[in-house]
Amino acid sequence: MAGETIVFFPKFTTLVTGTYASDPYDVTAYKSIDCQTMNVAVINAATVSVQMQQSSDLNQWDPVGSAMAPAAGNSDTEPLSGTARYVRAVATIGTANASAVIWVKGVARES
Repeated sequence: MAGETIVFFPKFTTLVTGTYASDPYDVTAYKSIDCQTMNVAVINAATVSVQMQQSSDLNQWDPVGSAMAPAAGNSDTEPLSGTARYVRAVATIGTANASAVIWVKGVARES
């Protein structure tokens, strides 16, 4: 079944060492979201970890699902269901003086 694509971090987003939160998306119309993180390339052995978060009020954010941590040139997926009203992706680029090129998307479905 086709779904709506949610782009948390667009192709090709370059991030340096640090933690970055995407915009939040209202997903109340959907029952499930299949999230995917693509790690296109890294510089200086950067590590990439993306944790999906959920919130009912846009103030308190809690982790949902497992963190995605693909190696360079690979992708990782995480299915979510029964989330709170809002979801966002939080990307963490580890290793000092490093950067990574990533994108993160989700496909939201009504069933």
